[in-house]
Amino acid sequence: MKLLLLACHTNDGRRNVPTGNVPAAVQLDRAGEPHALQAAVTYLTETGGPLTLEQVRRQPMMPVEADQIDFGHTDRVHWLRFSISNGVAAQQPVWVLRVMSLSSTVCDLYLVDPTGRVRQWPAGIRFSFAQRPFDALTFDFPLRLTDPRPYTAYLRLAGVNSQQYTLDLLPLPVAHRYAREFETIMALYFGAMLAMLIYNAFLFVSVRDRGYLLYTVYLLAMTATHLCMYGLGFKWLWPDNPDWAVRAQNVFTGLTIATAAAFANHFLAIPQRLPRLQWVLYSFIVVGLGISGLALLANSAQITQFVALSVVPVILVTWVAALLIWRRGYAPALFYVLGWLVLFVTIGLFSLKNLGIWAGATFVNFLMPIGTATEMLLFSFGLGYRINLSRREQAQLQQQRAEAEMRALRAQMNPHFVFNCLNTLDYYILSQQPDRASDFLQRFSQLIRNVLEQSRHESILLADELATLRLYIELEQERSRSRFTYQLDCDPTLSHVPIAPMLIQPFVENAILHGLRHKTDGTGQLTITCRHEAPHLLITIADNGIGRTAAAALHQPPTTNRRESLGMTVTAERLAALGAYLTVADGAPGTLVTLTIKLS
Repeated sequence: MKLLLLACHTNDGRRNVPTGNVPAAVQLDRAGEPHALQAAVTYLTETGGPLTLEQVRRQPMMPVEADQIDFGHTDRVHWLRFSISNGVAAQQPVWVLRVMSLSSTVCDLYLVDPTGRVRQWPAGIRFSFAQRPFDALTFDFPLRLTDPRPYTAYLRLAGVNSQQYTLDLLPLPVAHRYAREFETIMALYFGAMLAMLIYNAFLFVSVRDRGYLLYTVYLLAMTATHLCMYGLGFKWLWPDNPDWAVRAQNVFTGLTIATAAAFANHFLAIPQRLPRLQWVLYSFIVVGLGISGLALLANSAQITQFVALSVVPVILVTWVAALLIWRRGYAPALFYVLGWLVLFVTIGLFSLKNLGIWAGATFVNFLMPIGTATEMLLFSFGLGYRINLSRREQAQLQQQRAEAEMRALRAQMNPHFVFNCLNTLDYYILSQQPDRASDFLQRFSQLIRNVLEQSRHESILLADELATLRLYIELEQERSRSRFTYQLDCDPTLSHVPIAPMLIQPFVENAILHGLRHKTDGTGQLTITCRHEAPHLLITIADNGIGRTAAAALHQPPTTNRRESLGMTVTAERLAALGAYLTVADGAPGTLVTLTIKLS
């Protein structure tokens, strides 16, 4: 994401105008401390072909009028010159010239000592790390400055990416320490990125959600881009392929643009929430893939500049879209907003230090990887939150669907049950049993009122559920001419436990219809028990009927079978939505059903 900063620097070096002043030599007067060289640098741009060192030494140079040496996006060759006087040669004879530029194709140093002798160190990413003067990600040159008189150094620089340079002279122990710190931070950063990459790839394989796939590809492209940006790709992965080292950053940056847009489109659900914006994101995907294709075919400063300028609208558009979607109530978008916000802040602080506006502490040099890792971590959390939210919504929809189907099932069941009850009532009336008819009618009307009232609630007290169930069993018992007896055995301490309405009734109905009604000798027994086994409520429905195998062998009307099968399917879905489960076992004789409900 350093391209955000580079996009702001597009000059070709012509902004610097010669002033006629030649900067004084840098005085190395503090042993053990780094010295910045920007203020002592003059420069020359090759315009008519390659120049030799002797030609450069005879030509006037222009001073750099800024703390940052910045020639923008250009493939021109630049020469830098500065002088050094080592006033602490006795205490600190060896210094390291560090050129902070990871993508220079040419970075050659010529050092002219006080006697006029010239030493040369060729460097740049056209050389492998084994050929560099100093094994570091930056271009480091070990200088032995034993003479207190001035040395003159010439740097020949070229590249096709943004040409920004920072020059420092470091004592050798400090240079080693900085190199270790830098590589340690990079190892931690890329280790964290690799861990997130593996973890999210595993999640994709496990849950098969396309969001994890897009995020994994985006994370892979971003990691590859930073491997190139910090020089680690060249050092670790393709040390003998400098041409690819030059192209790779633009190739992977283009892929990062495309995958970032694709991930944002899916993560923020742009087609559903901001449908007009999805075509903008599709165009970003096309642009990113086009950049990668062009970078594979050729490499130039113009491609790099276009890459840098393309990053900005992708980030701004997706960030504003995330902000709007979050304001409209989509909670996971907050992680996207915070992720880019953290990166904006780290880019801003890094830019202030890079431009010399703010000195900052040493850790500011590592704000880019810190910000990127934090952003990716927030995106990962957001993706997990989004998946969990989607699952909760699906569970709620499943529960609502199960409730709706249960209400529809009751509408089918109640007419059948009402018809049978009315037949029983008609029988009492015709047989001139007014007392029994009145008692039956009162219990039947109470059952209807209970069912209608309880069906309006998501949960009721267990005591109310058992009271309704008792009425249902007694009416069925009376309709069957007392072919079975029943027993309700419930711990009184469980009376106020909440339970979904009509959850037990389908299993009681099955026990009566398939098991007990076929026992004509009056020995049928139905037993319902409720007990507490923390953290669960266990409800068992046991009957001594003919059993499941014998009941299945009997002929049942197709419509009845379909209704009962639907009833059990809906009940199973309701149990799953409530986090409960059931077990069905054969008794001796009969059937035993156990409902296990987790208590909140």
